[in-house]
Amino acid sequence: MGAFDVLALTSLWEGLPRVIPQAMAAGVPIVASAVGGVTEVIEDGLTGLLVPPGAPDVLAGRLRELLLDRRRGQALAARARECAGEFELDEMLRRLDALYRELGGAAGRGAAGR
Repeated sequence: MGAFDVLALTSLWEGLPRVIPQAMAAGVPIVASAVGGVTEVIEDGLTGLLVPPGAPDVLAGRLRELLLDRRRGQALAARARECAGEFELDEMLRRLDALYRELGGAAGRGAAGR
């Protein structure tokens, strides 16, 4: 992935595609369709560029921008790399476990008060 100039994700729908955090961690600039979980990971203009799904002309224009302005792509990739850790599998599992424990404790307290 380190050999990529830019990662383009052109999905019409997505959950949380693993390739986005992988590209973030690798320092690869990202242009992606603004669908599903992608919008929870990429902040348009800060950690990558988002385009409307099914808009190839807009996608091509954003890709062209990054290919012509390498510094901008590097800046986006650097900011994205700073955020990549929160999307690592171990971190996501740790946070999910903490949430379940918190919710389980709240449910247990609610049931005990009945």
